[in-house]
Amino acid sequence: MKKCLAVLEGHESSVRHLALTNDGKSLISVSLDSNIILWKLANNSMIKKYEFNLPIESIIYFTRVINTANKEIIPYLLIGCENGHIAEFNLKTGSNEYRFVNYIEQPIVDLFYSTSQKRIYSLTSEQTLLYIDVDIINEIIEKGSLYKLFPCYCQEILDIRLLDNNSY
Repeated sequence: MKKCLAVLEGHESSVRHLALTNDGKSLISVSLDSNIILWKLANNSMIKKYEFNLPIESIIYFTRVINTANKEIIPYLLIGCENGHIAEFNLKTGSNEYRFVNYIEQPIVDLFYSTSQKRIYSLTSEQTLLYIDVDIINEIIEKGSLYKLFPCYCQEILDIRLLDNNSY
């Protein structure tokens, strides 16, 4: 029987999603209590707790080079919320950068970012798969939601991932 190595305490509600940082040294947890917690895995300690303004269902961790001259890399989360909103959260500043709104107000239960296709895919609780082209994010912010909708006619989708040949 395997024994528990650590219990990370800090959320007031059920943890909904976890993500590792690119270096594998930190863990990010989110929950319906609207908190984002960054954990240091070497000693299982809380590094920082961020308050978000909406219950969180799902996250994607990614980094972006902000200043190409000094190659400043900023860590971000793409957050899928219980009310169907998707937000980009800057972990360095602890602030929302953008908010995208779905045409349908259903909880976002899973997110996936395809680097090869430059698309963000989201799955709602009503089994609707949506995607957005990253190249048109500024247009989305200005005009509202420009999602492509794929109604799914199956009983239950739990996860979305890209296969090696770019099919699903």
